[in-house]
This record gives sequence, structure tokens and C-alpha cells, in this order.
Amino acid sequence: MFSVTDVRKRLKLGEIVCDSLQLVDEINRIRKFEEEKTGKKRAVLKHGDFIKKLKEYNLVAEEIGEGKISFTSYKDFQNKKQPQYLSTESQARIFIADESIVGKIMLSKFIDSLFVENEFLKFSIEHTKNTHDKLFELVKNHSDEPS
Repeated sequence: MFSVTDVRKRLKLGEIVCDSLQLVDEINRIRKFEEEKTGKKRAVLKHGDFIKKLKEYNLVAEEIGEGKISFTSYKDFQNKKQPQYLSTESQARIFIADESIVGKIMLSKFIDSLFVENEFLKFSIEHTKNTHDKLFELVKNHSDEPS
């Protein structure tokens, strides 16, 4: 889930929906679910391997004039900077192609939910800002009146 501060940062970058850590966690959760239901062993996706895919995507995206994925970093449990990316809804959907049919459906629903959450938070932030502006204006106008 995004905090309000996270959303504000992400909105400055464009229509950011999720980051690579969230996507990898969800892919692995779905793979584990499928493994439990089918008995077929599913490989755990490592964030480093996912980052390699993203770098390949950016090389191709640059050549064909598509928007590149925004790279940033986070601090891991050892307080070391690690790469991660922030993606738009359409960029996040590109990486579900490697998944099974069930995985594609579940990941698509996950991305949809992040998009809806992002839109709701954008609305909430804007509504809160408008409310604060109106309250400030009321207080200002009230304090300007003679007693």
C-alpha cells in the first residue's frame, strides 16, 4: 500500500501504479498459490532477475520510442541501496506475459486494484488540499474582519 507521501512523490513522476518490489511479491504469492492448488513446482522470482528483465525492456523501449521505466532505489534490511523501478499501469502489464493463465488473470486484477487505489488516493489528496485551502481562506477572511 502507498502512503500519502509515496503517492505525492509518485504522482510527480506521472501515472505511477506500482514498484518492482510489489510486483515481484505478488508474482511470488500467486505462484505459491498455484503450486498449492496444482502440486506443480513454481520457481520463486528473485527481484534481481526481475530488474534484469526491466533493464532489457528499457533498451528496447528506447529504440522504439516507448516510455522507459523509472528506476529508483530502496534500502534493504542491511541498509544497502538496491535498485527498484516505478511503473505505469501499462508497463506493469507487460511483465505478466511470463505467467500462467491463472497468474495473468490474478496479476491483472492486482494491477487493476493498484490503479483504482492510486486514483482514489489522488482524489483524496486533491480533496484534502481543496478543503485545507477553503478552511485557510475562511480563517483568513474571518481574521480580516474588524472586531
